[in-house]
Amino acid sequence: MPSPSFAKNLEARDVHKTRRAKGARLVWLARVATFASCAMLVWVAFLPGSCSPFAARTRARETDASFLSTAQRIVPKTLITKYAVEEKNGGRLACVTHVLPSAAWSALAPFQLGAFFFPKGKGKKANASRRVRLAHRVAGFVLFAVSLTMTFGYVFAIHRNGLHFHRHDFNSVARDEAFSVFSPLAKAWFVAGGSNAFEAFEHACALWFCATATKAVFVAARGNRTRDSREGNTRGRGWVRVHRAWAIRHLAAGYSVAAQRAFVATFHLSCRVLFAERVCASPAAQKGIFADALVLGTALCVAAGEAAIRDADALDEPGGKRE
Repeated sequence: MPSPSFAKNLEARDVHKTRRAKGARLVWLARVATFASCAMLVWVAFLPGSCSPFAARTRARETDASFLSTAQRIVPKTLITKYAVEEKNGGRLACVTHVLPSAAWSALAPFQLGAFFFPKGKGKKANASRRVRLAHRVAGFVLFAVSLTMTFGYVFAIHRNGLHFHRHDFNSVARDEAFSVFSPLAKAWFVAGGSNAFEAFEHACALWFCATATKAVFVAARGNRTRDSREGNTRGRGWVRVHRAWAIRHLAAGYSVAAQRAFVATFHLSCRVLFAERVCASPAAQKGIFADALVLGTALCVAAGEAAIRDADALDEPGGKRE
């Protein structure tokens, strides 16, 4: 029979392995988030169809035409260009208040995520840690302002002007049809109310995006006024965990857009392996894939965010990795 000390050492080793695994998952998720931010920055700033003034000056019309001709096999041309060309129908307003601010959001998000796991350290490292945390606070308020601007753009530019993909970009498909290529989900949308139900889902995503940012900033603003915060004591501050949790939920909500793009590409690639080109390039298939990708991308990011919150909290327990 093993001795109590042996059992205790074995348990400690298992706990250490578990903590290492959780830390590795957090690092992996942070790297994926950084890659997603870079991809979104490139999309907004450079790719054809972007409403970025910089992109318009650095691209040739032939490049745009070639790209859009290929992209129409995956999504309608208007879905890519509507924010760049439709000045009278709210496209320009959506560009200024939603699309371009998303580039700033994508640039700030990885830094905010990384700052949560920056070690405290001593001496010079402590000074660096304080600078990082100060920059984290300032960038957090900037990110909050950007998030509010993006939400404003969604409500008053995209929604008010009917620029939702199911209203604007698939005119050959009935508005309440082809919301999924998976029959059970398609039936669920139809029973729930078609386009109205899907818009309710989009509204809920926008509300969650704004609410999580507001909650994260509110918790941090109140927590930073506590005595421990003024004295630089970071141990035992429950509000830090709460702030981190809501900030991660906000970042997960934002990254759902990048996840949707990845799912769109994956689904279309799979479709072309299994079916003919004409099936996958049809408006009904394009609309269903785009809708499914949005739902699944959102679900994946929400789940990943909650897993990150759980792992980060576990590493803050006594004997955790971060100090």
